[in-house]
Amino acid sequence: MFCCPCSDREYEICCKPLIERKSSPSSPEQLMRSRYSAFVLNKPEYLYDTSSVNLKSQLTVEQLRQSCIENCFVKLEIVNTETQFVEFKAFFIEHEHCGVLHERSKFVVENGIWKYDTGTLFDEPINKLNRNDLCPCDSGKKFKKCHMR
Repeated sequence: MFCCPCSDREYEICCKPLIERKSSPSSPEQLMRSRYSAFVLNKPEYLYDTSSVNLKSQLTVEQLRQSCIENCFVKLEIVNTETQFVEFKAFFIEHEHCGVLHERSKFVVENGIWKYDTGTLFDEPINKLNRNDLCPCDSGKKFKKCHMR
């Protein structure tokens, strides 16, 4: 058993039942967390299936698969939740740089199930990581001993 990418909870009881479609998300935050985990675990079909009808018309499973491969997300932070919105920060590492995908996501209910619809991105700086910096994943390890490739 391992920790879920979205939290310090066990994956088996956190996002796995949603990603394997054994249950449905009960809130926008739960859906957002499971979608973050799906990006980390390369589950593009889940990402596509949990997208609104409107969004599905603009993307493909293959585009989502490529996005999963290209992004190395290492930490999720929930900033704020509202009825239909979740603001979050997804920290990622690209080469030797750390960035933050800071988004306010909108969710809609379709056929009784929450779906991701749109998102507004905030500008965030990209920071250079040095070998001896603490890893942005909050492991407490130095970057060179953790996520440095």
